[in-house]
Amino acid sequence: MQEGVSLQPFATLLTRSRAVTSLFAVDSNIAMQVANAWSFALDGMPAYRIDTSRERLDSNSAVSAIDRCPSSIVVLDGTLDMVNEALLFSLIRQDNKKTLIFPVGAYANLSLIAPEVWDGMILVPSEQLVTLPAEHHTLQHCAKVPPAEPLNSAQVVGELNDLGSTLADAVPLKSLAHLATFRAATKGLGGANAWLQYQLAVRTNAAQDAKHAQALSGRIGPVDTVQALLTALDGHHHVH
Repeated sequence: MQEGVSLQPFATLLTRSRAVTSLFAVDSNIAMQVANAWSFALDGMPAYRIDTSRERLDSNSAVSAIDRCPSSIVVLDGTLDMVNEALLFSLIRQDNKKTLIFPVGAYANLSLIAPEVWDGMILVPSEQLVTLPAEHHTLQHCAKVPPAEPLNSAQVVGELNDLGSTLADAVPLKSLAHLATFRAATKGLGGANAWLQYQLAVRTNAAQDAKHAQALSGRIGPVDTVQALLTALDGHHHVH
């Protein structure tokens, strides 16, 4: 991470986003570190990891394995890189009590996932985060973690109307509702609009291509914010 930059805004955005969904796509270079830090804060224990590519789990088996995990944060390795859409759709439809983190190894593979998956998952921006060798520090368990504040429906509708005025001609209503819910949950937080652009870009690229993703992202913020992501995704999109 850049020297002198606090992790608190990142952590706050991440935890606020939990009111939107339980599914998060995180760069594989930091996915376990993020999951363990989150899990220790909540439960005082490391996150649990399931390698879905090695264990060949079907949807029902995966849900059962997740339910048996002792920690509330579960890392599902291999799901995105293997483009396991059946499992992803199954988990999106579940009322997950646990937070599920999906490591992203190959960003190009994100484009091969159906755009509808991105209406129920958040891609976490992490270009400014890297892991470096460091001396060991004991992770701390928060004595009390306040529950996520329930979203105000009127605020979500307001955000939906606002985004609709900008994007309704190009983005399906379900996708707009996902974006509006995220915006309502992260209102007032620094960096929230960049995260919003990420969600719009990855979904639009999967549905169309990087050119359309760039154009739509530019409607709600500087295109430079998602340029690295669009470069990684360029030339790949979901096959209908």
